[in-house]
Amino acid sequence: MGVIIPILLVLIAVVFSPAVLYSIEVWMDDGTYSHGLLSLLIIIYVLIKSKASAFYLRDKPSLMWLVSFLACVFIGKLSDIYLVELVHRSIFILALLCFAFTIFEDKCHKYFIVPMFILALASPIWGLSIPILQYIAVLIVGFGTELSGIEVLLQDIYITIPVGTFKVANGCSGLRYFLVALTVVVLFSFKFLKERQSWIKLAALAIALSFITNWIRIGYLVYIGHVSNMLDPMIEDHNTLGWIIFMVPIFLIYKYGYKLLDSEIAENRSIKAQNSKEICS
Repeated sequence: MGVIIPILLVLIAVVFSPAVLYSIEVWMDDGTYSHGLLSLLIIIYVLIKSKASAFYLRDKPSLMWLVSFLACVFIGKLSDIYLVELVHRSIFILALLCFAFTIFEDKCHKYFIVPMFILALASPIWGLSIPILQYIAVLIVGFGTELSGIEVLLQDIYITIPVGTFKVANGCSGLRYFLVALTVVVLFSFKFLKERQSWIKLAALAIALSFITNWIRIGYLVYIGHVSNMLDPMIEDHNTLGWIIFMVPIFLIYKYGYKLLDSEIAENRSIKAQNSKEICS
């Protein structure tokens, strides 16, 4: 294993350097993936909390996972040569997982699932969803604007009212809030929740709130534009507004998360009490 690990790491560095460099680039800007650096800290925290003593190296690499890793490297190289960036970035995450499964014993594998999921939520691999989310946002906000009595015209990613036109750009798709909300859910669930059903319930709430937050933000900007005749400074600089509104969903996610935690604790106590009765009887 002493020679294998450096070789595999060199393969990752050589083949997937474009994916790494691009990820760092988007993490450093103020866009959809700006939570990436924080996600790295969360990954480190999760690995530490998973108990360092739980990570056991294999005596020799797993052949099945080594072949899977090499397949990922091959596909990653091809996708880089033919400039299929989305495949290249996605395969990078899978290659890291296969690398961990190759060198660590099977009983350690569960400790890598959560970190890889967090990394996936911070990786620039979600671009295909943006046009769909933009279209949905335009429809929802347009419907709400019409209900409020403001005349509105919807065309592609544009919302037009009598005083001006709003473009629902990539950053207005709601993808950023979706990714951040799910990252919060994964961290909270890892730390506190045990039941898969609780994870699913919390994730469902987070997804719904993240998109609703974005629609409210866009709708509010349309309203501000209407009453100010498009002169309010917030129309040009509305990024801060989104994060202020997003604090409410974050609070609700934690609130519901602790409610699910209380339910799990109560259920465990009930099961223990029932088992004690059965033993005594």
